[in-house]
Amino acid sequence: MSRLFQLSLTGRIGLVVLLTALFVGGGAALITLVELQKKGDQEALLAIERNMRVAWHVLQGVGKSYTLKNGQLLAEQTILNGHNDLVDTVSRLVGGTATIFMGDTRIATSVMKADGSRATGTQLAKNAAHDAIFNQKKSFRGVVEILGVPYITGYDPIFDVNKEIIGIVYVGIKTEEFYAGIHRLESMIIGITLLSGLLGVGIAVFYVQRRIGRPIMACCGLLIRWRRVICSANCRRRQSRMRSARRCRRYGTW
Repeated sequence: MSRLFQLSLTGRIGLVVLLTALFVGGGAALITLVELQKKGDQEALLAIERNMRVAWHVLQGVGKSYTLKNGQLLAEQTILNGHNDLVDTVSRLVGGTATIFMGDTRIATSVMKADGSRATGTQLAKNAAHDAIFNQKKSFRGVVEILGVPYITGYDPIFDVNKEIIGIVYVGIKTEEFYAGIHRLESMIIGITLLSGLLGVGIAVFYVQRRIGRPIMACCGLLIRWRRVICSANCRRRQSRMRSARRCRRYGTW
């Protein structure tokens, strides 16, 4: 705290400008970042809805009624187990990943495991999507982890003729990939805010030194000189009175 009071006038004004710029710029940047995140979430939902429409269009291209027969999921007469061409088509058309589940088991998927193989045969984790599909019997949209990787996802139930859930259509996009552009923009905003703050400090310090600091320092110097003159005159008067007092005491007069 003592060091703060030891700063020059220019330094103090520069510090005030810096703190003001950081406060105002930081507030504006924070609002912008929040709005960007909201916009990103909205765009993610729109992207998932688009991908899901494409997935259903591709799936219904081979059949619009679905049944379980001999441990396999059928779209009319087409066996969906291992029919990876369908999910690959979805991924090629809209990006991201797609999966067809029989029950909660992946039977055709473009989701890859860490070793590069398809995640066929793996099961849907007991997460919010699983609860929405099998317990609430409704679609799910949101972020879940798939094989340890977070995805923005959409899950729709597949019903048979008896309105029983016999499978799931899934589409998803890795959150890291989807938000990569937004995160780059956020970094740019933070960088521009800091740079603007530093630039504002530099301009303020320069202006204060040239336009305000020098006149003020000149006035301060003048006041100091006047103070010295006044102090010198007061000292001379005191010395004169002291000499007069000594003479009076010496000769016995006052």
